[in-house]
Amino acid sequence: MGNFFSLNSDGTGKPLYFNAELRRQCREGSLQYNPDGHIFIVDYFGYKGEVEDKLNKYEYNPLTQVFKIVQLNTTDDSKEIELFCRGLDLKDCRSRANNKTDC
Repeated sequence: MGNFFSLNSDGTGKPLYFNAELRRQCREGSLQYNPDGHIFIVDYFGYKGEVEDKLNKYEYNPLTQVFKIVQLNTTDDSKEIELFCRGLDLKDCRSRANNKTDC
């Protein structure tokens, strides 16, 4: 399970993540996923079996601006994904009661 903000990529710079609307659905229970679990992210986007093992895993903390490569399983697109993370508009994020940020 990842930390806020977790995302995956396919090695081409395409980020796979739970946006604000999907996260809201998770909070409300209409989606049964952990929005910051790498396995949940890839499952939601339809990557199953061996294919999911070929995706990269990343984490980004928008508060500290720390970008972390969790695991590279295909072409290294970390520069593109880091730029994507740093460009995220997080004004729709809000704090939850347990002090974790949710987007």
